[in-house]
Amino acid sequence: MLHDICVGVIKIMSNLKEYLKKHQIMVFLVMTFLFSWTFWGIIYASYRGILSSTIYGRYFLIFFMLGAFMPSVMSIIINGFFYGINGIKTLLKKLTIWKVKPFFYIVVLLFAPALYYVPLFICNITGAGYKMPSNISNPISILLNFLLVIFFGGPLIEELGWRGFVLPRLQNKLNPIFSSLILGVIWACWHLPLFFFPGTSQYGCPFVIFIIQCIGLAMLFTWVYNQTDGSLLLSIILHASWNCTEGVIFLSCLDAFNYFEKYSKYTACFIIMFLIVTLWIIFDMNKKSSNKVKFNIQS
Repeated sequence: MLHDICVGVIKIMSNLKEYLKKHQIMVFLVMTFLFSWTFWGIIYASYRGILSSTIYGRYFLIFFMLGAFMPSVMSIIINGFFYGINGIKTLLKKLTIWKVKPFFYIVVLLFAPALYYVPLFICNITGAGYKMPSNISNPISILLNFLLVIFFGGPLIEELGWRGFVLPRLQNKLNPIFSSLILGVIWACWHLPLFFFPGTSQYGCPFVIFIIQCIGLAMLFTWVYNQTDGSLLLSIILHASWNCTEGVIFLSCLDAFNYFEKYSKYTACFIIMFLIVTLWIIFDMNKKSSNKVKFNIQS
């Protein structure tokens, strides 16, 4: 009888694993949101006085980073659970894809600076006389900030999840445009708790604008990912360039929003330029939808 029970349990566990394997994206999202929002929820509860204020005052950075690391951590764990060590190796191998056309290095490094400074140049040559704020001006400081951003500011701690895990699986089912749209919304919603307590760059910023930004950026990330054979290295550099550029110019999303609200001509140029790039990317991805990178692994 004991043997029959053990066999039954093993069969149930095997069937459960196969079921979860067919719904890997949902498993990843549930686990990532659950753990990230739990750690960030602790910060919020401490800030609101529900838990000890010591957590928010002394341990903010620890709980913040624990939550921020979850997309990449869960990607590694879930890949290991379903595909063993080979799944983890396949994921991490995408970090070593560096032999791509030089053009894409130019794109991932210069897109964000160009998007912010070209509209400024256009406005100023027409007599606007705008000035861009700057928190960091020393080139060495900017480089150090870029390196810190890579490891602790989002790129490495997120991209193994968003572009390493979710995107290729979405593209196995949907075209790159719809995959980007869905991932952009997911990406934005994951940040949602960070809008409710001070100490984050998102605090006080309109969430709707953040969603629109994430969707537009997700289109760009997908295009780069597909054009570079699924290189997570390029995705990380692009993510770092965007975050670093924003960090060099603005202290927070709210500061950026206030700047855009104040200088309407600059805002119009920025939106038009971002929209043109996004529409071109959508058109190109639609034309080359057969180039999407699929998730293939020997399970």
